Amino acid sequence: MMIVVKSELEFDGSQKVLYSGSVFSGVIAEVVDGVVNSTKLCRQGEVVGDYTLPFPLYETSKLGIDAEFLEGDDEPFKFRGKLYDGVAYSFYKGGRSIVKQYENGEEVSKAEYSNGILQSLEHAEPDDSLTQDYAWDEAGSIKDFSLHAVGKFQMAIHFESEHKISLLTVRGDYFQKIEALKNLVLVDRFDSPAFLKEIDAGSKLNMSGPSITDSMLGDLLQGGGLKDTQQLQIYNTSITNESFREIIGLGRLAELYVESDILTSEDVKQFKLVHPNCYVRFNGEEVIV
Repeated sequence: MMIVVKSELEFDGSQKVLYSGSVFSGVIAEVVDGVVNSTKLCRQGEVVGDYTLPFPLYETSKLGIDAEFLEGDDEPFKFRGKLYDGVAYSFYKGGRSIVKQYENGEEVSKAEYSNGILQSLEHAEPDDSLTQDYAWDEAGSIKDFSLHAVGKFQMAIHFESEHKISLLTVRGDYFQKIEALKNLVLVDRFDSPAFLKEIDAGSKLNMSGPSITDSMLGDLLQGGGLKDTQQLQIYNTSITNESFREIIGLGRLAELYVESDILTSEDVKQFKLVHPNCYVRFNGEEVIV
């Protein structure tokens, strides 16, 4: 979503809003003495309503300003001599816009747009009960997904390409506790391990976290989800030999790294015996048979 200052806009004969000579779609910000008095959503040159921020506002975020009026070279930032609580808009040419929310001068939320598309979104709850980070590619497909509740869970996914993941981290009872927090989640996805049945792994896959189970690995293997994977990393998961032996059928693996208190060196050697040309490490040491 391109965000521009109202004073930079023009109107044509039919009162369509123009920006740099073209009909404007995006957000119009009215800025007076550094303060953003209003933000309006404009489509095809016509104002259609108020602009809604993609992240929730803290109770103290009553003020919006031009980010150029922030005081200081680094956090905590001030505005008019006081630690800043509120939203700051960075206005750029060429379709790029950044909106940040500050609390006591520290960044707590951030949304970045490019060519009218939301590229990244970050937000932390006021009590730090949940932090969220997302990123999308130029086509609007999710690229990074991360939710972290301190002392409760962590969930992180990175997509190598659409429908192919290269990172899966699950700690704590994410799938049980996320339901109670769904009203706080800005991007409602991946709330059940069943999503692993619908995606594949990329050329590399890093799986980590004690909440990754045999069942989850089985869901990923279902339908050949690891058939293209050449490097597999399994770090401190709850995967047992029951499902680990299923990866013996992955003929394209060239590198396998395992760190586990559950699996044994004998379990991993069974893989190496079937794949002698695959480089294998177990708990920091190369496996040789």
